[in-house]
Amino acid sequence: MTKPRPPDVDLIISFRATKTTSISKQTREDARKADAQYTSLINTLTSKGLKAVGRRGESLGHILVFVLCPHKLVEELVRHERFVFSFFCQTIYSSAHADILQAV
Repeated sequence: MTKPRPPDVDLIISFRATKTTSISKQTREDARKADAQYTSLINTLTSKGLKAVGRRGESLGHILVFVLCPHKLVEELVRHERFVFSFFCQTIYSSAHADILQAV
């Protein structure tokens, strides 16, 4: 028997829209805005290389967005952050070293 595999999800975003079921003009406008925000969220996540999919949540107007960051993207982000941190440390060291030399 195989061991159950954990889901391929790194982050779950709880997205809530309006809960009302009335058909007023304001409710339709709110629903339109929520749909635009949800679409923008999914498009932003996927355009940055993440895998994202929405599923119905526990109630009306609730969507769970499951996000997965592919391993290759994690490696790229780690490399980038290490470079930025290294550059930042070198800049601070150079600046501090220059201040010490000017004080002498």
